[in-house]
Amino acid sequence: MATLTLDPKKLSATDRKHTDRYIRELWRLMRVYLSRRWGKGKSLPFVGVLEFQKNGNAHLHVLLGQYIPQKWLKRAWQSIGGGQHVDIRFVDVHRVAAYLSKYLAGDKVLNTLALLPKRARIFTTARSIVLWPKKEKSGWRLRREDIGELLDTVENPSNVKFTAVEDLKAYGLELLSSFESPPCATAFGSLDVIPALRKALPFWQMPVLKAAIPRWKAGTF
Repeated sequence: MATLTLDPKKLSATDRKHTDRYIRELWRLMRVYLSRRWGKGKSLPFVGVLEFQKNGNAHLHVLLGQYIPQKWLKRAWQSIGGGQHVDIRFVDVHRVAAYLSKYLAGDKVLNTLALLPKRARIFTTARSIVLWPKKEKSGWRLRREDIGELLDTVENPSNVKFTAVEDLKAYGLELLSSFESPPCATAFGSLDVIPALRKALPFWQMPVLKAAIPRWKAGTF
């Protein structure tokens, strides 16, 4: 776990107004140094947290994927415009979550947010690390089930429709029935709703609907 600070004497008048931007630029350069010297050309895994000192200057707490000698880290950081105070120490792997939690939530984060411009980021990570995974997109699931039973199962169905259609007679269907509701377990049989939604096949892969899509796009379905 490394702590990287700034030297007020090295800051221009413009840099003093936006020390968060200045230290982010230094860290961008520092990642290049780390990659060349310790990562064999590859980016080192890291999680960085921005904070502000009492004097208003920004500093960084960075959890690195490997230990970097303090002398080398300090010399490299100062060579690109960083401050004299550079600290790095081993963190017990069993306590990493607890150690980081005080930097990822609570009053420290609220204080930093109050001092940052809108939409500015507090946290930064290597591309190999994902703090908050993106939500998976779900598709449609086609299931042979009596729609009346499904309608009786869900709570507060909306937009209930029963429409006679000509285009579906070729598939043995004369009435298109539909309604809207949150997903229910009955619709997925014995499957858990959320995993089933995540693994659902895209609706365009279903033969029946695939054949009907051109007419739907043309406004005839």
